[in-house]
Amino acid sequence: MIVTVPADGRLFLDRIDSYLSEDDATRVRLALTFAREKHIAQKRKTGEPFVVHPMTVAYYLAEYQLDADAIIAALLHDVAEDTIASVADIAALFGDGVGRIVDGLTKVEEAKDENKRLGLKHSATLSKLFNTMIEDERVALIKIFDRLHNLRTIHGMPPHKQVKKAEETLEIYAKIAYHLGMWQVYNELTELAVATIDRPAYEAIEDKLAERDAAFKSTIKKIKRGLKAHLKAYNIDLIKVQLSPRSVHKIYKSQNVAERGYRALKIDQTPRILVLVQERIECYESMGVAHKLWAPQIEEFHDYIGGRSDNLYRALHTAVVVDGQMVKLRFRTPAMVLMSNQGILTKWSHEARALPSRLYLEVDGQVTALMRRINRNLLEDRSAEGVIDDVLTQQISVYSPRGDRFTMPVGATPVDFAYRIHTDVGHRCRRVFVNNHAYPLNEPLKDNDIVNVVAKNDRPRRIWLVEELGYLTTRNAKRKAREWFRHVPTEQAILQGKRLLEMELRMLGLPLYSHEQIADMEGLEQTDDLYLALGRASKLITDISTKVLVQHWHTGTMLHRGHTVTAPSGEQFWIFGARGKRGLKLCGYCNPRPGDQLRGYILKNGKVTVHRDDCGQITTKTFFRLLQLRWGEESKEVVRLTTVYVQINDRPHLLRDLTDLLDREVHTINIASLNWPHPVDSSQIRMCLEMVTPRQLVSLLHRIKALVNVTDVYVNHEESTYLNSK
Repeated sequence: MIVTVPADGRLFLDRIDSYLSEDDATRVRLALTFAREKHIAQKRKTGEPFVVHPMTVAYYLAEYQLDADAIIAALLHDVAEDTIASVADIAALFGDGVGRIVDGLTKVEEAKDENKRLGLKHSATLSKLFNTMIEDERVALIKIFDRLHNLRTIHGMPPHKQVKKAEETLEIYAKIAYHLGMWQVYNELTELAVATIDRPAYEAIEDKLAERDAAFKSTIKKIKRGLKAHLKAYNIDLIKVQLSPRSVHKIYKSQNVAERGYRALKIDQTPRILVLVQERIECYESMGVAHKLWAPQIEEFHDYIGGRSDNLYRALHTAVVVDGQMVKLRFRTPAMVLMSNQGILTKWSHEARALPSRLYLEVDGQVTALMRRINRNLLEDRSAEGVIDDVLTQQISVYSPRGDRFTMPVGATPVDFAYRIHTDVGHRCRRVFVNNHAYPLNEPLKDNDIVNVVAKNDRPRRIWLVEELGYLTTRNAKRKAREWFRHVPTEQAILQGKRLLEMELRMLGLPLYSHEQIADMEGLEQTDDLYLALGRASKLITDISTKVLVQHWHTGTMLHRGHTVTAPSGEQFWIFGARGKRGLKLCGYCNPRPGDQLRGYILKNGKVTVHRDDCGQITTKTFFRLLQLRWGEESKEVVRLTTVYVQINDRPHLLRDLTDLLDREVHTINIASLNWPHPVDSSQIRMCLEMVTPRQLVSLLHRIKALVNVTDVYVNHEESTYLNSK
């Protein structure tokens, strides 16, 4: 695709003449003349005449044969903002349809408060854009291609503005392109954004992908030969076998390169190979042949042809073992590839006119469903942030026991789902069964889960509003819960707040802690003011309990953990996980630095060398000498021994879920001991834990309480003794 259309306009006019009627082409020429006149004194940051930008955006649309109104609106989308011509002037000259599109693309000028996440002005502009998108999807297309051209020519902007534009692209415009099924445009937007934000990481990912792809050539040839020879017997024409398209942004995001740094980057070495056949049914038949030729890995099977994805992607996924290596295969047809590359653009694209009619219906259904979700969110949440957080994220499909389908953001919980059904169901949600099994209220749902909500009582729980505990992830659900608490009558709120504080202090093992002292700590004159704040959820109980624990923290048993290592440069780093070993030293071969994944190697003299996880100096043959190490901070050298009792109604896998929680959810916790004090009474578990911070303990207690069949959890400070001595 051309980066920028030449200023003389010939290339652009030739393109529109190739498919528009004579009358429509004449209207476009008039619009181009109008745009030239209005932008005549303006230049882009790159030095070109400003009209080059709207003309290039219009050219991008013309490549997909969009109609004259869309092309004209693209030519004029900056006129109302940057010149004296108004939207009314544009509508009078080129029609109300063009006027509405241009108006939807025009920024809201009034702004007084820039303190919100997006800024009031930006948020209002996006809300206007989203509202106009609902009425006319072409608004979204112009905005997406406008951003694409801006990113392609972003070198003309100051560096800090480049980064801001790139981050905004990832948060908003790339997501819109994704949900409209425009994978080709989405992929370029995200790659350009990553390259702008973090050029070294982008280049490192590209280099590693190039190395990996080169190593896959022989595997591709083997797959192609095997399939081609056997598919002939089924009269299936094998069109192409090649590597699946890769996403730099997906790798960048999934490995958290922004925080960990590109030195810790690891590229999955499992080949992902695209197999193209002509017909949909042939995808299934070809997969069957592949399963006969090579051992299938059934757990890797996913049907995105019969079962839909949220962005018009269609493929049949499986995996097989070829010469001892797992290979992931994606069976698709050219029509599926075209539809997922162009998405909504197939409604106009000449290239897509040969697609089966059912695929057009899928495109229409996808776009309609997206616009409906945006509309509902704007009606309920009334903010652009709500659309970005709850609609433009990756989505999953969740079903009620009756089979009703609900689209939810990835990461949504059962409580989010309950609020999605109805506000009252959300307020009263107390238990949930997912796929007929009891399920934690703060655990994310998965695609195609069947969720049965058990509603009791008449109010939400205040603990749901604590972000880190993960009960509520959608803005709409959070807003509804907060609104309920704001309207609790004063006397009722005071009683409920007092009860909440009593329960929290009991869980902390400090039931006699003075409420008056806590009120004073919060700068409140009376305990009733504290209770009211807790009852109305203007103060969260976890914040209060953290402050209480801070006061009490160093009265318990404290242990020193962690070791310092000195780099050749003289820098000192803290390392955790050495199990009491001394004499740690950084490997001079791999030279690990914070952000790298670590391994420790125990030498024969008992000392430990610290390596990067992928260091060539250590091998899996010496696994008994290896330690899993992690970077730390000096402030985290000291840990507090804390005895925690967990009351349970026993069930299968409860202990596994508990230890997984300690390992997965709350980092840097070490289990010093875990046992059942009374084997006859299996309803109680005692753990001695090494805790780093008061907040960590508060969070852990509430996370344990959220596990299915945990009836109570509390700290016993008198028993906080290190049971497994040094």
